[in-house]
Amino acid sequence: MRTPTAHVVENLTGLGATGVALLLAITDRAPVQGHPLIPTLQVGLGPLAAPFEADLDGCFAAAPAPEAFFRALLELLRDCAEGRCRPRAWQAGHTDFQLTRGLTGVSL
Repeated sequence: MRTPTAHVVENLTGLGATGVALLLAITDRAPVQGHPLIPTLQVGLGPLAAPFEADLDGCFAAAPAPEAFFRALLELLRDCAEGRCRPRAWQAGHTDFQLTRGLTGVSL
């Protein structure tokens, strides 16, 4: 997928158009907006993500052991795919949708 801009919501929409069923965003800072049509799970890593723990689907303020980290990610993805959890961005209404107009696109 070509991403002509760095706009997160445009990139999420583009990834959704490829046919994905779930999106996973890993951040070391504040969470991004979720997508209203594709479940967007967000996991925070590091101390800068810790203040946003309530808005993240998972948060690891301290460096986790790789095996525990990947196990937690797989459980989160499985639970969402099977409908046992909803992304926190959906619960809070923090979603957005935008199609890219490219680098030279104009809105009227």
